Amino acid sequence: MTKNSKSVFMFSGQGSQYYFMGLSLYRENLVFRKTINYLDELVKSISGYSVLSAIYDQTKLITEKLDNLAITHPAIFMIQYAMVKTLESLDIFPDIVLGYSLGEYSALTTAGVINPEEALGMILSQAKIVRAVCDTGFMYAILANHEQHLPLYSNSTQVELASKNFQQHFVLAGLENSESKLVEMLNSSKLVYFKLPIQYGFHSSAIEPAIEPIKATIDEAVFKTPMLPIASCTKGHFLNSIDNKHFQEVFRAPIQFQKTIQFLENKGQYRYIDIGPSDTLSIFTKYIINKDSKSKIISTLSMQKNNFSFTELKSDLMK
Repeated sequence: MTKNSKSVFMFSGQGSQYYFMGLSLYRENLVFRKTINYLDELVKSISGYSVLSAIYDQTKLITEKLDNLAITHPAIFMIQYAMVKTLESLDIFPDIVLGYSLGEYSALTTAGVINPEEALGMILSQAKIVRAVCDTGFMYAILANHEQHLPLYSNSTQVELASKNFQQHFVLAGLENSESKLVEMLNSSKLVYFKLPIQYGFHSSAIEPAIEPIKATIDEAVFKTPMLPIASCTKGHFLNSIDNKHFQEVFRAPIQFQKTIQFLENKGQYRYIDIGPSDTLSIFTKYIINKDSKSKIISTLSMQKNNFSFTELKSDLMK
């Protein structure tokens, strides 16, 4: 790793959320706190409720499930955008942004394609639409070789591939009525799996009733020319253009995280900085890059530590 290596800010999506995410940084850092407070006031003006009051509810435990889409959708964006502004205050800037599912909104905002107010408005509208028109569903992460096991589950159950994260990790999604059969098959195969804290089957046909209404919420949007290269996990490579269709695909198309990291690795060495509230994407990346890669992987927040060290981050970046 050299000091000239480019930094990739990686933005995570649904499933990376938890109660009290970023709380220590919110208490200790003025930039983070002011940014979150501003965005929370914006949510209140649009939707009439506070995201902060929900995610920092003192009656909750950090281990309790946080899966209310009206809260998690804006919260993930708010935490990530505030982290970007915090890093900017430390003179840490991205050379490339990478968006994973909902994280594409944070990536596009950081790249200057849309402003945070526009992004948050879209996110709130889309969460409202999904809750109104989509039946509840599920997303299961399976720790197994997707090339070996995916055909079995996609052919035998009413589920679809939602994400390929690395060779031994993929996600299946579907509607609630197909969940029991999937679980039965997973148990009989003795695979390691877990249910994500998401009430809807994103990146599958379970989300299709929301696609046209979502399209209507972004038809009037004006997308500016990106100031940074955008690596999209919807495409598996850099975005050549950004239009309304891309925003629809962010919800519907399977996530190609493994392919996207491999695409970048074929181009050089990077500092992969996980901007998400958990260190999910940094963990995935460790399983993708080759052992002889000179790239470095850095996380900012995680559920385990739920704090942020400026000294540690600066040290990591200088190595």
